Amino acid sequence: MQKIEDLTCKAQQRQRQGRTLEAIRLFEQALEHRIDLHGPDSSSVRKACDSLSDVLNGAALKHLQSEEYEEAKKLLQKAEMLTGPDDLISAVTYNNIACYYRRCVSRTPSPRLTSPLSACAIAIRLPRSSFAFYFPCRLGPDAHSTAMASFATG
Repeated sequence: MQKIEDLTCKAQQRQRQGRTLEAIRLFEQALEHRIDLHGPDSSSVRKACDSLSDVLNGAALKHLQSEEYEEAKKLLQKAEMLTGPDDLISAVTYNNIACYYRRCVSRTPSPRLTSPLSACAIAIRLPRSSFAFYFPCRLGPDAHSTAMASFATG
């Protein structure tokens, strides 16, 4: 438990110093230890996922503003993997994914989709009647647990 607290404290310090990528790596290490200690479905892991997703979203937006699209995409993919099915941070993440794809659609004819939910992000370009047909946008009830287990195993 002390290792988790130390890593989290260091990550927060790096974040305050503007060293976001270092902070993200430290938050990820703390999350891995938290998953090992408490299991993927614990409230402690959920809170850590939300915090890390928040940091990832902020960093991704900075990269989007700088037109560093590939780095933004990587960060948003990580944030998407960490979000729960019904939490506020997932709404923020999907909004940011929509921003990413909106910029990509204006740059390229067909962006590469990473999941059914990120497909929803670009569906805003489709007529409302097409949305439900082409993008059902549903994950199974155990999607969060599966994502957490895959994150823990690398």
